[in-house]
Amino acid sequence: MTPVARGTVVAPPSKSHAIRALICAALGATRGDGSPEERYNVVAFARGPLPDDVVAAVGALRALGFDVDVADRAGAAEVRVRPEPGGIPNPTATLDLGGSATALRLFAAVCSLGPGPYTLTGNAQLRRRPAGAIVEALRALGVTVHGAGAADVGAAALQPPLVVSGGPPRGGEVALDASQSSHVVSALLLIAEVLPAGLRIRAKGLVASRPYIDLTVSVMRSCGADVAERDGAWDVGPTGGYPRAGRIDVEGDWSSAAFLLAAGAATGGDVRVEGLNPDSAQADRRIVSILGDFGAAAWPVDGVPRGLGDLEWPVDVDLGDAPDLAPLFGALACLVPGTSRVRGAGHLRIKETDRIAEVVRCAQALGCVAREFPDGFEVTGPATRGATINPAGDHRLAMAFAVAGLVVPGTRIADPECVGKSYPAFWQDLAKLTGVAAGGP
Repeated sequence: MTPVARGTVVAPPSKSHAIRALICAALGATRGDGSPEERYNVVAFARGPLPDDVVAAVGALRALGFDVDVADRAGAAEVRVRPEPGGIPNPTATLDLGGSATALRLFAAVCSLGPGPYTLTGNAQLRRRPAGAIVEALRALGVTVHGAGAADVGAAALQPPLVVSGGPPRGGEVALDASQSSHVVSALLLIAEVLPAGLRIRAKGLVASRPYIDLTVSVMRSCGADVAERDGAWDVGPTGGYPRAGRIDVEGDWSSAAFLLAAGAATGGDVRVEGLNPDSAQADRRIVSILGDFGAAAWPVDGVPRGLGDLEWPVDVDLGDAPDLAPLFGALACLVPGTSRVRGAGHLRIKETDRIAEVVRCAQALGCVAREFPDGFEVTGPATRGATINPAGDHRLAMAFAVAGLVVPGTRIADPECVGKSYPAFWQDLAKLTGVAAGGP
């Protein structure tokens, strides 16, 4: 019998918002020189536990010498960061960033503010991720970046570990390629506030995942940054730090909530996810319209998004600006008759896994016809059999096909713990809504 997802949950914190907030807190001005509390900037989370990627970012700040304290406030989390007006406290450090490509690229820019050398490394999955775009951008600003033991390797071929030294960047103006990742723009935006000359950033050609740059700008402006966008470029005026970094409340994560809303729609249930900002710059709030495209209902009631109804027909969609929804889209495509297609998202190839190939593999395991394209994939449903899905260590694949498994009997997820990268409480929340244990029924 298909479990039905019903109930209300609070969205977990957005790791994308949180990592940006932590950097702003570290590079911001203190709130005053009075009480000890005023010497710290605070990044506040409505619920815990913290995603693995956020834990990695906290560890990176500590490795750089920042005074960071993590506290549990009645089930919520609070991270206090004491900024250093002189820049990065430690002149050299090694940062272990786990599996977080976001932290890798953003902290590569942060490390460029100090003399170095700073070594940025992570797990085996992260060491396979491309780093060429951020390397080229920092080199263009006069910073020395090379691979560990490979100083003469071209930027395009570089993967972590990275070694950053010779900062700070000279500022001024830089043109860069953001066609594979918006992180390179976000990384330079975040440090531009403290550069004496400020920075003008111009992206060449298409920008992948553009809403994530909007998220960066939103966080920066909330901390008092002077950011303007005009003529296809971003201008950041120097203020020597974020003047209003004081307290930053981390938004609920639309990327994680998407799986819960989809569970409601896939099972004909009714799921409410609280703690989401309906006006957020997060790309994945688009899940509301995508579920509607599939024929389900997903609308806010009193400001709280709901996923309910039934999936009815296939969808053809461009996910260039919201690639993290692609695994979930592929899983939902397995549940409807007809052929669904993702377009415009060739950068899915360089995520935690090759998500184009992996979604196709998982869909085929459920008996669907599926094939790859350079910019996406197509899936013809409905699924005809259950299977044990190996997510290849990819948290979004695990959560996506867990949703499909609610409907396709006999489907289980191997390595369920990999969801900790972004959503450690996923299985508990799914169980609350459906009664399904970790890994599947």
